Amino acid sequence: MRHIRTDIELDTSTERRTTKRFRVKLAMTLRWTNGSRIVEAQTDCQDISTGGIYFFLSKQPQDGSLIEIVVTLPHHLTHAGRIDVRCQGLIQRTEIKKRNLIGVAAKIERYELLRRNDQAGSRTRRQRAALGS
Repeated sequence: MRHIRTDIELDTSTERRTTKRFRVKLAMTLRWTNGSRIVEAQTDCQDISTGGIYFFLSKQPQDGSLIEIVVTLPHHLTHAGRIDVRCQGLIQRTEIKKRNLIGVAAKIERYELLRRNDQAGSRTRRQRAALGS
């Protein structure tokens, strides 16, 4: 007769990601609200997909906060010049990695491509308005 062990816990967690993530460091600018203040920060993403993005910050945004992200895709990825992608999403979770380093996972709700001016590499009027500059 075979004895069945009952002291084993099965891992019932499932992978929730439905799109492929790419481990790539891309420059990005972030904006979110903290109470009545608008906070802006620059960082690099750690990985990205069409549905989400993970990055590190020194400031901790609140879970559930709306966030605007402008990610710069370099020429070697686009083969068409540098392209900014403006994403709007929600902070899904934050985790303290080190003393002044917060890991942030954000869900991307929607995004649009913003092409830079080819001549000077400056931002378009639309990009400046999106960033409030």
